[in-house]
Amino acid sequence: MFEEDPVRAMVVSGMALIAATYGLARFGYGLFLPRFTETFQMGSATAGFIQAGSFLSFCLAAVLALRLAARPRLVVMCAGATAALGSMGVAFAPDVVVLAVSVVLAGAGAGFATPGLVTFIERNIAPARQESAQTIVNAGTGAGIVVAGILMLLTTDHWRLGWVAIAALVAMAAVAPPPC
Repeated sequence: MFEEDPVRAMVVSGMALIAATYGLARFGYGLFLPRFTETFQMGSATAGFIQAGSFLSFCLAAVLALRLAARPRLVVMCAGATAALGSMGVAFAPDVVVLAVSVVLAGAGAGFATPGLVTFIERNIAPARQESAQTIVNAGTGAGIVVAGILMLLTTDHWRLGWVAIAALVAMAAVAPPPC
């Protein structure tokens, strides 16, 4: 579909960032929720408030990212930094408060990711190919959810290791941003 290697690299890199920030760092919370409720003895109301906080941080980050649209590399780095730091916080959370703050921080990563990547695609890919490129990049969400599910299954009794892996995957996706 994409003949030029730089374009292909940009699309694959963008897809990896979406997989990491959306599928892993943001939606991974729901997949690991049974482990969190056991570990932190939290009820459904607390779990719901944490998820709502994650959605709110996603929305606020998206608004901030739009204001920073002229600097897409900064926006992409904010996506990786918030998602990776939040995921690492989840991995080492000693209590439900730290878990909540970390999940909220991780959720912001997805809010930063899409606006930054949209700008990269608009600046670097021919208009006739932008829609296809954006579709492929956004398919990263599903890929990330699959990886999060696999990590959850592999680390059921040691869920913290799963979140260390999530933080590492997010960091790797963020340090290889598409060319600007």
